[in-house]
Amino acid sequence: MTNVKSAIIKQPFKAEKGFTLLEVIVAMFIFAVAIAAMLKVMGEGARNTAYLEKKFFAQLTAHNALVLSTLGDPSAEGNSRNGGYEFSWQLTQYPTENESMQRYEMTVEHRYSKQPLSHLVAFRGTSAKRNTETNVAAEGKAP
Repeated sequence: MTNVKSAIIKQPFKAEKGFTLLEVIVAMFIFAVAIAAMLKVMGEGARNTAYLEKKFFAQLTAHNALVLSTLGDPSAEGNSRNGGYEFSWQLTQYPTENESMQRYEMTVEHRYSKQPLSHLVAFRGTSAKRNTETNVAAEGKAP
């Protein structure tokens, strides 16, 4: 029996390989902070993407409403649905120093939140020949 005791005593103690509890807790904390930061960045990116999509469709609505107004629809304001969003728009005309030009300002906002999303400014002019024909027709003379 002494042989067994001497064999156990003579063998050097081997330390077990691995991490301590403190090292594991610190590593998990660092990992959790990194994941939280990554989720925050991804969330902000998703919100920005949704806002930019809404803004894109608002600009598209502004262009469409402006084209309709130049084609003869005299509406100064209206509501539109574009890309799944509800928009309200308002068109304002302003005279310019040049009598053959007019300035148009189109403002589009989200219909329910009234958040302004797009502001478009355009100019429309008539040619001198067309303007003369309009004036002659208004006076009752044939061109």
